[in-house]
Amino acid sequence: RAGPFASRATSLAAFLLPRSTPTLAAPMVTKASSKASKAGSKAGEASAGLSAPLSVASVRATEERLLADRRHANELIDLLAASASAADVSVRLAATQACRALFVAWAEAGSLPLGAEEAAAEPADEAEARQASALEAYREWLRDKYDRFVAALGSQLGAAAESPELRVLALDSLMLLASAEVRLARPGAACPYYAALGASRGALGAGMLAMASAKAALPPPLLERIARAHACKLDVGLHLLRHVQRLARPQAAAADGGGGERAERLLQLLLLVTPPAEDVLPEEAPLLVPPAQDPAGWPAPARSLLQRKRHVKEFCGAWRALLALPLPARAHRRVLAALPEAVLPHVPRPLRYADLLSSGYSRGGVDALLSLKGLFVLMTRHNLEYPRFYTQLYSLVTLPSLGGANRATFALELDLFLSSAGLPAYVSAAFAKRLGRLALLAPPPAAALACGLAYNLLLRQPAARALIHRPAADADAAAAEDPYVAAEAEPRDCRAFDSCLWEVDTLRSHFCPSVSSLAALFARPFTQSTPPVELAPLAALSADSLIRVETQRKLKRAPIATAPAEPPPRHAKLWVP
Repeated sequence: RAGPFASRATSLAAFLLPRSTPTLAAPMVTKASSKASKAGSKAGEASAGLSAPLSVASVRATEERLLADRRHANELIDLLAASASAADVSVRLAATQACRALFVAWAEAGSLPLGAEEAAAEPADEAEARQASALEAYREWLRDKYDRFVAALGSQLGAAAESPELRVLALDSLMLLASAEVRLARPGAACPYYAALGASRGALGAGMLAMASAKAALPPPLLERIARAHACKLDVGLHLLRHVQRLARPQAAAADGGGGERAERLLQLLLLVTPPAEDVLPEEAPLLVPPAQDPAGWPAPARSLLQRKRHVKEFCGAWRALLALPLPARAHRRVLAALPEAVLPHVPRPLRYADLLSSGYSRGGVDALLSLKGLFVLMTRHNLEYPRFYTQLYSLVTLPSLGGANRATFALELDLFLSSAGLPAYVSAAFAKRLGRLALLAPPPAAALACGLAYNLLLRQPAARALIHRPAADADAAAAEDPYVAAEAEPRDCRAFDSCLWEVDTLRSHFCPSVSSLAALFARPFTQSTPPVELAPLAALSADSLIRVETQRKLKRAPIATAPAEPPPRHAKLWVP
């Protein structure tokens, strides 16, 4: 079978055979023989597919033979083929583990070059020159197979058709090879060469490119593995941010057709990295490959990994590079939702993101709902002036907001925004009146949520309780004479404070018991010990859940359609002839 040494067996015999085996003199290696060697390597790889399929046991045996004697090096082609395309998943797992173990062992032994090396000494004679030439040819061949294995792992990592187990294995294998590159890129160096993690052709760079170029969203098991096992390490997280900046450049993003899908994948990866809250002590630093010296003697490149300001700088650069890309609507909404907790607490100037949040808030709809919390954080913690915040919030209180997919998030944030002690009375009255009107018109799940929000608002804002204490003849008369202008966009001009919550009184006769029970709460006294209504259960209500609750309710008295017949008098005649 043709292999990497088929065309020049005599020149490599001195290297592959045991040292005690006598060999004949061989000619010097030329460029023509080098090309023939590469052609023989490709022919050997083509013939590997014709061999018998491997099993897990044969994979283990092949690994042991390759570790024991390098004369079996051609069998590596079979392992690489099995790791990429074996039909049996267990064989693929075993072949991948065997290949990564072999490459790490060869790198540690010096047979596989992973980085810059010192210049070799001049050979003393012709035999030593031939020996050095054979060794160099073997190492070049191993490096070529290593690069192909890394590329195959990257393809496996980014392929949506692969199972999550194989993709996680590919990720772990790339990180294991990346750690070997860090340790062995500069043989004999006192400090690990951490720049190997930032190389675009390295194991980590290949994995990042594969995940950024994936056509489908990365699966949750893979993202969880990255977050818990790899991105939490300081050196890996720092260089992950650098790779995001590199892959977010316009030239790199245009390579996969416009950058929309790449932006979504980069956003998934970027959300996995959080800068440290403060400088990390050397003894507590999680690193992929910590320096071998005592922490007191760590050199400057290693100590810089412990500084929070360096991670924050790369974190800000990665987010700026990502936001410079044309984001799809789905990715843009995810950014708006992630800013308050994933970005703003970790950047030195959070107000730089005010324009992004305010533009999303002004667009209305789902974007406005997702921008609410970020703007509120900037207003309360960073002194952002946003005069028309409550005016736009008032316009967002609609039936779609209370009954849509984001109703739970919107309800919790609206309840938070309306809990401010400095809220003017006319603003709280306007929100209470609009919530009452929507509860009157909405289906039962949204009506229950609106009643809960209005009750909590009156409980926290005593000035707005005038809406339920204002006397009126009856609900019909109040509805006919209601001064509230529902179509008015300004809370100041809607005249809600001159009205009353006759809608809540009407809802006490609602056909849904859950809604009528919530409306009945407004008739009870408001005290300091009165608990607010829990909004999370109300936001989770649906028509099916309401029907299920009512059908499972145990009634003390069952309603009947007709009045019961009166019993006859005690002395009445029951039969007349």
